[in-house]
Amino acid sequence: MQIKIPSFKYKMVIFSFVLVGTCLGIFLYYIIHYFQTDKRAYLFEEAFRFGLEAHSSLEKNASFGMLLAASIDEPEDINFKSLQENMIAARVDLKDSKTSTPWSYNKTSLKELKLPESDFLGNTIENNVIEFLPSPDFKSGYFKIGHSFKNSSSLIAIYPKDFFELLSTKRIAQVALFDEMTKTLIFKSPNFPLNIDPKEFIHKDNQAKTFDKKIKDSNYFVTSHFSNLTKTSMVILYNMDEANQTLALLSKTLIWAAIGMFGFGILLSTIFSNSLARPLEILAEMSKKVSQGDLTARVSFESSDETGLLAKSFNNMMDKIVMFIEDLKGKARLESELKLASLVQRNFFDLTPISQPTFDLKGDYISASECAGDWWSVREWDGKQVLLLGDATGHGAPSALLTSAVFSAVECIKSEIIRGEVWWERPSDILEKLNHVVSALSTNIMMTFIVVVYDPETRKTWISNASHEAPILINRTTPPKAVSEIKYLLCDPGPRLGDVKDPVFPNHQFQLSNQDRILFYTDGLVEVLVEPGKKFSERFLLKRIIKIGALSLTDAIDQLVTSAEKVNANDDISFFMIDIK
Repeated sequence: MQIKIPSFKYKMVIFSFVLVGTCLGIFLYYIIHYFQTDKRAYLFEEAFRFGLEAHSSLEKNASFGMLLAASIDEPEDINFKSLQENMIAARVDLKDSKTSTPWSYNKTSLKELKLPESDFLGNTIENNVIEFLPSPDFKSGYFKIGHSFKNSSSLIAIYPKDFFELLSTKRIAQVALFDEMTKTLIFKSPNFPLNIDPKEFIHKDNQAKTFDKKIKDSNYFVTSHFSNLTKTSMVILYNMDEANQTLALLSKTLIWAAIGMFGFGILLSTIFSNSLARPLEILAEMSKKVSQGDLTARVSFESSDETGLLAKSFNNMMDKIVMFIEDLKGKARLESELKLASLVQRNFFDLTPISQPTFDLKGDYISASECAGDWWSVREWDGKQVLLLGDATGHGAPSALLTSAVFSAVECIKSEIIRGEVWWERPSDILEKLNHVVSALSTNIMMTFIVVVYDPETRKTWISNASHEAPILINRTTPPKAVSEIKYLLCDPGPRLGDVKDPVFPNHQFQLSNQDRILFYTDGLVEVLVEPGKKFSERFLLKRIIKIGALSLTDAIDQLVTSAEKVNANDDISFFMIDIK
């Protein structure tokens, strides 16, 4: 089953969708988590501060009332006009406590504060005790503070106005006061829940306590403060559900903002993916045309970004491909022509072994490229055997063309050479003719060459050398056992063909025996017989000659061929061996 893969454009949209959604999700998570943590820290700090402020307000009123109660000893000490509107003062004679009546008190304040006279004067306090008088609905109340003198008692009632004003500013805070002795409720804010156990909240530690508490279906953050002065415990409840409403509203706003940003991001990513995918679609379309064989396909759009650079690279690539194909066609033609030239040149070499009554000959050649720069041949001219061996500098087509010209020239000069008297004693004449040919054809390619004329009847040999390697001579019936026993057919060499305009090539005569074996070779054979890791030296060739000295002519040549074929030669290799009989 073949699965259809979405296009690049849709991949970009999907990728952007996932990326933007993931980023926004992480962003929202951390923002909401941060606000939740920050909100709780804020509530903790606010509850602690508010509790201290509220308790301080109560204790301030209680302390002031205690000081005022202790200062009223005589009737003249009471200055009703100097009292604050939230205070009521009285002096009571204790001589007859059962029927004690206030000497005087500010009834105006008593009326304004809606404090019943019976509550204020009843149960006259004889000791220094602070009592909180709650209203019937526990929504307000008064501090009643008494002080006992020797013959009288004073009473002060204080309405903690600033405390209740403070409560009115806290919308989500709910406050209650509990009497520490009786563990009863003496004051509560309007929304404070009644079905709570005071023992869960009241404590006598000076430090405030904070904890979470679920009451009914609401979650509260609770702080509890104890006052040694008023002997009351203040419990402050923060409704977390109400507090979280702001956070919920913020979270909702953030979520809607995120949705808007998400949609906007998807819109931008779609536009962006279209702008990015369109050039790629054009490139894909052009690539498809190229795959179908249309090498003229080119991308036409221009852009300053990476897609524009990619388009230019595509066009440059196509131009180079066209040029490369044209080069391949040219190289294919050249290769075909070189193969044809190699077949033609191979006909220059007569590799068929020669067996005559007075000598046997066998040789081979290995080209480093399609065409060789080496050439050797054996010709019979007027009853004499003419051995020719040349090595053009370099290898390949230029060298092969030069050897072809030399091959043709040899055929042309034959008739002229053999017309001379005792021509066989002057092989230098052949070199001089060939030097004219090489000089006329090339100014930078030269050729080493050796010409050997062998007389089968007398076994005499005449040699002329144009800077070529000297032939190696050994006795095949008693092969050499050391390099020092190997001999050369040495003669004074002349210059390479094409090197000098009018060269002089000396002639040398040698008398051979019926036990001699002679190896003619080019320098390529020496190079391939060098042992691995050793420097170039002809000594390795001489060692190989010792090993094959006792072998038959065919086996000796075959071993040389095998050794040469094992190496990736950088130069042409030509050699032949002759056994004198």
